[in-house]
Amino acid sequence: MASDPSCRAAHPDGYQRQRVKVADGGLAEVLVYVSGGIEGHYPPPTEPVVLAQQACTYSPHVVALQVGQGLRIENLDETLHNIHPRPNVNREFNVGQPRRGMSSVRVFERPELMIPVRCDVHPWMSASLSVLPHPFFAVTSRDGSFRIQGLPAGSFEVEARHETLGPALARITLRDGETGRLELTLRSPDHAQHR
Repeated sequence: MASDPSCRAAHPDGYQRQRVKVADGGLAEVLVYVSGGIEGHYPPPTEPVVLAQQACTYSPHVVALQVGQGLRIENLDETLHNIHPRPNVNREFNVGQPRRGMSSVRVFERPELMIPVRCDVHPWMSASLSVLPHPFFAVTSRDGSFRIQGLPAGSFEVEARHETLGPALARITLRDGETGRLELTLRSPDHAQHR
């Protein structure tokens, strides 16, 4: 980081990314989505999701959007950045943004989970990008909470995915207008539990 004056100014004491962020048993930066039970077609939102390159990091670290929805990548720093997702089923791209204020929009055409994103200029910059076929997903907040709104009545499978922990699965059944509560437990390789 010391080789780039802009990054050094943003992090004078260096930068360390915490991969597993736990607060009172709640796990942040987890993708939670309905993985089964959804029927029908859901058009994508017209408003893009923003992935910012700020203080020589990607923000947010975990991004979720719908197939066909725009991903707007913004450079908010006074240095060269690029965004380089490495998908398996979508088209790979590598967009450079050498100046502050630059913005690019890309669209993913197929569902795909946990696409790794890197900056080839700054190797510590990473993010995770997931593209879903419907709008029934969320990313957990700092305390591990999440909210998925608008689900119709029915029985659904819900999955939680984290970039380093194993996935968690659960089922929920909802009646018309009903609000449900769901707790998912993810396990680390040493079998400690995080919710």
